[in-house]
Amino acid sequence: MAPSQNEGKANLSQLLKDSKGEYSSVRAQTWLVILCFGGDWIAHIVRKEPFTPDLSIVGIVVGVLGAKVGQKFAENNKSDSQ
Repeated sequence: MAPSQNEGKANLSQLLKDSKGEYSSVRAQTWLVILCFGGDWIAHIVRKEPFTPDLSIVGIVVGVLGAKVGQKFAENNKSDSQ
């Protein structure tokens, strides 16, 4: 059997889905924060300005990533108890 053309390729909707195939709001928030942070960084590079994120921006990025990790552990514990 020949592999399909889409095998091994991820599209945007797959990045926003959890292991059950359902859309995850925490994943969407995580990607939004990372893309905004990256966009701001790139804008500073293009304008040749120094990029010095303040503590609130770093806190948001770390907080969102921490929420994602916490959600993953909660999902694993929930599935183990069932």
